[in-house]
Amino acid sequence: MSKKDYIGIFGGSFDPIHKGHIESLKSVTEQLNLSKVLVIPNKVSPLKDLSIASSLEKIKMLEIAFKDFKEIEIEDYELKKEGSSFMIETLQYLDKKLGKKKHFLLIIGEDSFQSFHRWKNYQHIIKMTSLLVMNRPGLKNDLTEKAIELHQDCIENTYGDNNFKKGKIYSLSGPSGSGKSTLLNLLSLIDRPSSGNIKIDNRNINHNEIEINDKIRSSNIGIVYQEKNLLPDFTAIENVCIASLAANNNHKTAEQESLKIIQKVGLKDRTNHYPSELSGGEMQRIAISRAIVNKPRIILADEPTGSLDHENANQIFNLLFKLKNKESVIIFATHNRFFANKADYKISLSNGKIKIINGKI
Repeated sequence: MSKKDYIGIFGGSFDPIHKGHIESLKSVTEQLNLSKVLVIPNKVSPLKDLSIASSLEKIKMLEIAFKDFKEIEIEDYELKKEGSSFMIETLQYLDKKLGKKKHFLLIIGEDSFQSFHRWKNYQHIIKMTSLLVMNRPGLKNDLTEKAIELHQDCIENTYGDNNFKKGKIYSLSGPSGSGKSTLLNLLSLIDRPSSGNIKIDNRNINHNEIEINDKIRSSNIGIVYQEKNLLPDFTAIENVCIASLAANNNHKTAEQESLKIIQKVGLKDRTNHYPSELSGGEMQRIAISRAIVNKPRIILADEPTGSLDHENANQIFNLLFKLKNKESVIIFATHNRFFANKADYKISLSNGKIKIINGKI
């Protein structure tokens, strides 16, 4: 059997896809002369937390990343599937879809291989595929442990009105660990509440309806993170385009809308620069562009100036306040009292309890 008879299988959360994914897979495809490689993003991995990127965003990221490789195709089976994704079930699906005479080459990274014994029916996976493990230099040094403390069990509203009003700006303040990020993650539909309900336009959000919630998030919610979260291997305009494409805009419309927004934030001459070529303030302006390109009705910003100097922080907050309009609501978390007090409503969190203040904090 020649190497070309194999169908490559490359799965993962791709949250987000990065240069390591792209270059490794391109190299394997070329070196093994593979005629077909299926890239399979998962929606909910049994070994990882919930994804930040929506299903649509993952598809668009992957399409841009591999647009020049005709051998590489995106398979969305796991994104459409309800519940957790298991490779054994995906292989069984592909076996039926493509025919039992096909030979699968399962491509995984060394870090995934270290936990391979935890995969569902891993012994059967080995029987169904040939396994290719990509080396990851300096694995022990590259892996970092992230401890994320969630407080959603203890967030309590001590104020009578728990509605966020259109046309208003809300600041969210409180000590580290008080639940600011958790509240924003709940509002952005990234995390699930352990009790209670979240309503958007008086519609109860069902957290089991992942595809519907992805569409709500892509079209109605714009998120700005403290760490910018730009994709390092994509240009500024490509980072913004991904969000527009995820809202089902075509490529031409996505590029036009993205360029308009980037011009609006004063970075027209930086559209084709990569994040590493931008300053901290410029990266955050691109992150805001990505958050607002679909004209969301809800804009959430988690410590958007936490890593910026005073001048850049002023520019970012001035930009956020200019986004205020009668159809949208803006909610931002900050440790800066000056910026917090400029909001229409001030929300204070302490020990997981919410208090809304009309005066200064």
